Amino acid sequence: MIPFWNRKELLVTYDMEKQAKVRDRLNAEGIDYKVKVVTPDASMRARFASYTIKQYEYKIYVNKKDYEAARYLLSDLR
Repeated sequence: MIPFWNRKELLVTYDMEKQAKVRDRLNAEGIDYKVKVVTPDASMRARFASYTIKQYEYKIYVNKKDYEAARYLLSDLR
């Protein structure tokens, strides 16, 4: 568990496969992380009713002390 005051945002993506790759790499290296999934709110869906594909936003956070190592680990994914 990473306390919110001691974490840093590593990546934001809408791509489920990319966030899975990132999580796999972080797990393999033993870097603790937190994923926050943001879904479109009801007002947004109502505005774009013809847009039926839900876009989930994935925010991945790591401990501040692990941030540089995690960025290096993911440098080829960007």
